[in-house]
Amino acid sequence: MSTITTTYRAPVPSPSAWRHTTRGAIAAWHCRIAYTTAWFVRAELLLGVLAGASLLVAVRAGALSAPEAQGTALLVLLCRLAAYAAGRRAFVTSEGAAFFKCLVRSTALAALAGTALALAWPAMAAPLPRAASLVLGSSVVSILLRWTTRGLIRRGRLVEDCLILGTTEKATRFFDDLRAAQAGAVAPVANGSLDGSCIVEFEHLRRLAQQGSDSRLVVVEPPEDSQELHEVLLDCKVRGMAVEQAMDAYERLAGRVWVEGLRPEWIVYGRGFRRPASHRAVKRALDLVAAVVLLSVTFPLLLLVALLVKLESPGPALFAQERVGENGRTFVLYKFRSMRSDAEAQSGPVWAGENDARITPLGKVLRKCRLDELPQIWNVLRGEMSFVGPRPERPYFVDLLRQQIPYYDLRHYVTPGITGWAQVSYPYGASIEDAYQKLQYDLYYGKHMSLRFDIEVLVKTVSVVLMGRGAR
Repeated sequence: MSTITTTYRAPVPSPSAWRHTTRGAIAAWHCRIAYTTAWFVRAELLLGVLAGASLLVAVRAGALSAPEAQGTALLVLLCRLAAYAAGRRAFVTSEGAAFFKCLVRSTALAALAGTALALAWPAMAAPLPRAASLVLGSSVVSILLRWTTRGLIRRGRLVEDCLILGTTEKATRFFDDLRAAQAGAVAPVANGSLDGSCIVEFEHLRRLAQQGSDSRLVVVEPPEDSQELHEVLLDCKVRGMAVEQAMDAYERLAGRVWVEGLRPEWIVYGRGFRRPASHRAVKRALDLVAAVVLLSVTFPLLLLVALLVKLESPGPALFAQERVGENGRTFVLYKFRSMRSDAEAQSGPVWAGENDARITPLGKVLRKCRLDELPQIWNVLRGEMSFVGPRPERPYFVDLLRQQIPYYDLRHYVTPGITGWAQVSYPYGASIEDAYQKLQYDLYYGKHMSLRFDIEVLVKTVSVVLMGRGAR
C-alpha cells in the first residue's frame, strides 16, 4: 500500500512554460509516497511469532493442552484475517466514525469466525472468556498498528520523496492518475496544493545526487532532445538515487497497469506476461478439484436458489448468455437469473446499473452475495472459465470497447474467471470509463499471474462478499 500527495507549493507555471521547457530544465511534480505494506507484514509476523512462542510456553508449562493451543492459534489467525477482510487499509486511512465502523466490522467478523470454529471443532475451541479476550485483543492490536503507523508517517518514516519528471500533457495525466489511484490508500503524509508542478533545472538534479539524496526520480516522457537529461539521470543513478520509468512506478504503486502510457515494447522486453505450461496445468487441476468440491457442497443451495427464482418471477431460473473467453472464443456463461426475463426486450444490450430497475428483489440479494454466479462452476468444469481471471464480457460490449480502449484485447489472452483482480480492486462499473479502469487491473493480473496471486484474489473475494461491497 502506498499513497501520494503533493508537497511542493511553488506557483504553477503556464502550460507553455512546461510543455516546452528550456534546454537544461524539465517540468517536475514533487510529492511524497508513504509505504505501509512491508511495515504491516513485518509487524503482524512479529506479533504472530510472539503469540506462537507464548502458546508453546503455555503448553510446556501445562497451562494448555495441545488441541487447545492449536485452537487458540487458529482463532488468532482468524482474528487477523477478519481485520484484513474488514479493510486493513481503512485502519490507517479512515477518520472518526469510518474507523470505528471498520473496527466494529472486524470485531464482528472475528467473533463470527470464532463461533464457527467452536461449532466445527469443539475439542479445539477455546473457553468463552479466552475467546472473547482474543477477539477484543485483536481489535486492540489493530488500533495499536494504526496509531504506530500514522505516527511513523508523521515523523517522516515509511515515506519517500519523489520527483515526477515530464514535459507533456501525459506527465500531468500520469500525476493525476497516480494520485487518484492512491486516494485513500493510507493517511496523507502532507498537505499541499493539488497542482504542484514546477520547472526543475538539470543542475538541481545533479546537486541532489551529489548531496546523497534518497529521492526517487520517475520519468514519464523525456523531451525530444533528451540526451542531456539522460546524462543527468545516469549521474543520479550511479550516485545511488532511484530512477524509474513511469510505467513501472505506476504498476508498483497502484497495483495496475497504466494503459495510457502502455507501449508494446514494455510488454515484449519487460518481465511477466508469461504463462508456463506447468502453471496452466496446476491451475487447471486445482480448478477441477475446487469445482467438484464446491459443486458437491453447494448442490442443495443451488436447488434452493433455483426454486426461489422460479417462484419469484416468471422465466427460467438459469440465465444463459454468450461471452468472449480466452483467445477471443465465445462460450455460453450460466448464471441464476437476477433480472426480469424481458430485461432487454426493448433496450437491447445495456450495462446493468447499480440500482437497476430491471433487477428483481431476490436478484438484488443474489447479486449482493454473488450467489447468482454459482452456476459458473459448470463453466469451470468445462474449461471455459477459471475461478480467478478477468471477467468475460459480452461480444457486443467487446466490439464496442475494442474501438474505444487501446490494448483491450490483451485481456483475452488469459482464461476468464468467476472473480478477478479487477472485481476485488474496483467497484462495480457500467461505462466505458469503468471498463478502462478495470482493464488496467486485468493487465496487472495477466502480468503477475501466479497461484499465490490467485489465493490473494480469492481471499479478497471472500472479504467483498462478507462485507457486501461492490454489488454488480
